[in-house]
Amino acid sequence: MCKFYCKSLSGCAELWEVGAGGREKQYGHTAAAARSNHIMKVDDCALNRRTQGSDTLPERNLRVSARAVQFHFHHAYGSCLSGQRENNTSSPAHSRPIGTPLLWEVGGVPAVAVSPRQTGRETPGLPYQRDTMDYDNQRQETSESSESNDDLQPLPPEEGVTRFLRHREPSVRDSTLSNARTRLRYFTEWCEEREIENLNTLTGRDLADFVAWRREDIAAITLQKQLSTIRVALRWWADIEAVRDGLAEKVHAPELPDGANSRDVHLKPARADRMLEHYGTYQPGSREHVLLALLWRTGMRRGALRSLDEDDLRPDDHAVVLRHRIEEGTRLKNGESGERWVYLGPRWYQVVERYVQNPNRPDVTDESGRSPLLTTRKGRPTGDTIYANVCRLTQPCEIGRECPHDRDPGTCEARGVDGHPARCPSSRSPHAIRRGAITHHLNQDTPPETVSERMDVSLDVLYEHYDARTEREKMDVRREQLPGGE
Repeated sequence: MCKFYCKSLSGCAELWEVGAGGREKQYGHTAAAARSNHIMKVDDCALNRRTQGSDTLPERNLRVSARAVQFHFHHAYGSCLSGQRENNTSSPAHSRPIGTPLLWEVGGVPAVAVSPRQTGRETPGLPYQRDTMDYDNQRQETSESSESNDDLQPLPPEEGVTRFLRHREPSVRDSTLSNARTRLRYFTEWCEEREIENLNTLTGRDLADFVAWRREDIAAITLQKQLSTIRVALRWWADIEAVRDGLAEKVHAPELPDGANSRDVHLKPARADRMLEHYGTYQPGSREHVLLALLWRTGMRRGALRSLDEDDLRPDDHAVVLRHRIEEGTRLKNGESGERWVYLGPRWYQVVERYVQNPNRPDVTDESGRSPLLTTRKGRPTGDTIYANVCRLTQPCEIGRECPHDRDPGTCEARGVDGHPARCPSSRSPHAIRRGAITHHLNQDTPPETVSERMDVSLDVLYEHYDARTEREKMDVRREQLPGGE
């Protein structure tokens, strides 16, 4: 049931009631106000019009179609008869100041819906007093106010990103903040290319151009994740009056093909073997070699990888120990519950030892006085550094193969000191290697429960996001476990 007061152009104060299936019910002069930032779509129903304070107009019933009428409310009474509401903060109702009349039509007759705040009525029985309003003028004023930037405060894109990240920092993990920083870096790069110097000027068309610009370089699933960060930033910028309300809802990600999800991008065993053979032959004991070996053998996250210290090596067990040390600047995604010993085996442990003994490896300590396993000249590598290194070492041209994308390595945007390694379509991120490692373990008949504990992932998440096996591969694994192999 939807019920609300309105003012028609005839000057009569009216109580309009919407009932499902033609049911009508008489109400008093007012109903409790319930704030709503929604569009309320009314199903086909009977609209009962009862005039208040006028004996000259007869009572009459009108038939209303949901296809023809949408009620845009900032304040609504009760709830929609269908019980369904759509979030739509980009609607004019959301950006309109409280107390501004809202426009609609019933049977082709323009009218103005108002809230009790406008009439001064919070209790039943008080008279409704409102001057007749001009529909066309009000519609024009509403349109102009919704598009105005007068209330916005100028903010350059780079400063906006810095403010947003500073706002998010206390409430999110380091990895989440790092991902947001990386994704928003592309946004500021695009703003610079388009000479957008003030977030106030952003429009829905601009954002559509940004989506098209990013779509050229990344997969659809990756684009969806990046755009989710952009939406969060846009909503926060709207809160601090840097962009117009509702702009976030104008960021539309491309739909994924049926069945497409994060499992589709992973490192396959044959390719992993080729790369490990190359680095083991031509760059043994290098950081590239140990990065790939640890990620592929253990499937650990990059945050866990960077947290390892030399003291975490267990030579007698051919294992490493993962610990959550947030107070010292390193953490595991699942906190202390993610702490565990991870078996490498003699072959892969030897790769780690050879890296530690490499004379070209920087011997450094971090700010907490710890000796990290993976090192750079500046100390412990950041998550971004590991990401860039892994994307680069998985490029086909890094192991002497021809570019499958017909690019010139000398001019490729994914190559060189200033290049973006992730822009190579064949590169694989640490998380893609993790997915491939999990899938490989499952295909090698490793019980899912063992994989779950080894990779620190719940079974539900494992099956939904990491298991990239085909249905045929799953059947083959089950077949091997049947009695007698039958």
